Amino acid sequence: MYYSIRETLEPVAEPVIGEDDAQYVSLLSYSAWRAQKEQFDLGMDIEEPEKAEIFTTHAQVNYDSLTGTFCIPNRKDFDAEDVKFSFALDEKGIIFIDDTGAAEAIVETIRNTRRWRAPSLWSRS
Repeated sequence: MYYSIRETLEPVAEPVIGEDDAQYVSLLSYSAWRAQKEQFDLGMDIEEPEKAEIFTTHAQVNYDSLTGTFCIPNRKDFDAEDVKFSFALDEKGIIFIDDTGAAEAIVETIRNTRRWRAPSLWSRS
């Protein structure tokens, strides 16, 4: 699933990388990420962890990108398994790598509730 960052997040068939001034949000499974990662031209090889290897939320600063993982505990049931997914972010867009559906739910909430005057990955309004 792909979105172009405009006044709202607009669903698109695939991200237009480098041909458009709009940045993108991509939601990929781990297997889809492995198959498609070259198309994102991140200028680096991401050593993405498997979901089972994620233990904490962390970010790693790279030369031209930020990569990392989210590990979100279930606040209603601390014994339940944490929600775990990865991300990669550069000036062109952000990619969430997730098999749980949690990143998709978060992005859909943002898509349905937010509008930006100056859309970008860095917008505060």
